Amino acid sequence: MPVPVISVIHGNCFGGGMQIILATDYRIARPDANLAIMEMKWGLIPDMSGMATLSRLTRIDIAQELTMTGRKFNAQEGHEYGLISRLAEDPMAEAEQLAQSICRQSPDAVAAAKYLFKKTWKADTWKALRWERWVQARLLGRKNQRIAMKNGLSKEGEPLPFIDRRSF
Repeated sequence: MPVPVISVIHGNCFGGGMQIILATDYRIARPDANLAIMEMKWGLIPDMSGMATLSRLTRIDIAQELTMTGRKFNAQEGHEYGLISRLAEDPMAEAEQLAQSICRQSPDAVAAAKYLFKKTWKADTWKALRWERWVQARLLGRKNQRIAMKNGLSKEGEPLPFIDRRSF
């Protein structure tokens, strides 16, 4: 998806639910939420991209321990492991604030940033720089980029609306 995806976690988030939230861009949870990668309990391994997302979010020893034991852990621990982005007593309100902040930006630039992070996060420097140059060239001078410049330079009034267009 070219748009950021935010998950909100409260209560229990086990197995497939855990794999769904790990695939989102931001995970905001109540500190007392309970999480577990439980597939081992059923003689299975995480699927639905669970192994791939775990490898991007945490260290291998943590991913292995949580996967191989199926141990339950709270969101505070998940935050320390890098699996939870933020902790909040009201995670829905926090998620809505984050979404509103992102929505004030150029939809093209947001989609391009997400695309670039996914494409280059663990790439070597030269490959990342080539992709960055290509993506930036696709943004420069486009309508939403010009609107963002005007909004950024404006000192007063309502910002100009962006056109809904995601080129990535």
